[in-house]
Formats: sequence, structure tokens, C-alpha cells
Amino acid sequence: MLPNDHFLLGYIVLKSTSRPTLPILPQTTRHVGNGSIYFRASKYAKFFSPQRGREYDFYSTGGFSEENELQVLMQSLSQVDEDSLEGTLSSRLSFAMGQVKTNNTVSVTVQKTPHTMVCISASALQCYLYGLVNENSELLVVTNIEPESFEAQVRFNKESRYFIYRFRNFLNGVAVLFPKRVSARWSRWSNDPEMGSLQKFAALEKLMNLPTQVQNSL
Repeated sequence: MLPNDHFLLGYIVLKSTSRPTLPILPQTTRHVGNGSIYFRASKYAKFFSPQRGREYDFYSTGGFSEENELQVLMQSLSQVDEDSLEGTLSSRLSFAMGQVKTNNTVSVTVQKTPHTMVCISASALQCYLYGLVNENSELLVVTNIEPESFEAQVRFNKESRYFIYRFRNFLNGVAVLFPKRVSARWSRWSNDPEMGSLQKFAALEKLMNLPTQVQNSL
């Protein structure tokens, strides 16, 4: 069951043979293939940057004002050039997110066009990442829900039967993922007979190098 307020929960599909079912989250009716994204949060907004021709979905635990901080965030994100050679993409996005002086917040910004990019940001609030695996799905989960509550609800659900891998959580910083690239790399790892679920999640965590250094080759 989702909290009433100040929450963020969602996942990136690494590999799935059917529509994933994650306890706590209402089941989506959309087609969910490899590299797909599904999030729910206390605060949601969508905006478009005409300068870059980019569309964004923004999910947050709260603390953002659509009239003030969100406008600053929109402007900052629209100025991020992901093809620039100066600095890493994660450091530039971290600077953009830092322009919004909002603490005690976990947020996920999804760039939808021209291609999908996910920016996970934590500001003075713990962000937890999990790898979940069952016979049908392999997911990367992002949330601020405390582990005791989240893991108990996942394990209590007898239908989904997920194995849980807990990533290193972080309090401040930004992580950047390109879901299609991640799922493609996950598929290659899955074809390696020496890599089981534990090894694949450990490799993904190492590649992400949380919380601030993220390989742009993902």
C-alpha cells in the first residue's frame, strides 16, 4: 500500500516476459517492455522545453512549487547539453538540479523526447534503489520508502515472489540512466552463463557508481 504523502516509487524494466506486477504500486494497464518506465509520486508535473524540443515528466516526494522551483528546474534542464564534452552528464544535471534550493526531496525526471533519459536526484533525503527478480521480470526500483516497510510488503506478496537486491542508497546526488541502453546491456549480461541475477545487479551498481558518477555509456 502506497503512503498517503511524501513518497516516490517506480521502476525501470530491465527484462520482462509479461507486464510486471510490483506490490504496493497499482498495476499499470500500459504495455511495459524492456527499458520501459513506470513511476508514481506525491507530486507530478510535465513540461516541455521549446529551446531543446524536449518533453519531461517530473515525479517528486514534494517540496517543489510549480510556480517557482519547477520553473527554475525547467530552465536549468533546458540548458543542459547532453552532447557536450565538458564534464560528465551527471555533473551537469547535478548542477541543474542544484539550482532548485529544495531539501528533503527525492525526485525522478524523465526526459521523454527525443530519447528517454532518467535523472534520479536526492537532496537531504534517502533514496533507495533495489533490484527485483522473479520468473517473469527483472526490475530496477527507485523509492524513498523506508526499507523495512518496502521490503516487508514485497516479501509479504506471495504471488510476485521477488528476490531483492539492495543497492547502496544515497542521501545527496544525481544518478543518470538511459533505460534502453541499460536494458540492452542487461540482455547481454543475461546471455553470459557466468552471470546470475546477483552478479548482474552488482555489475549494474558498479557501473552506476552511485551517487554522482554515472557512466554515460549506459
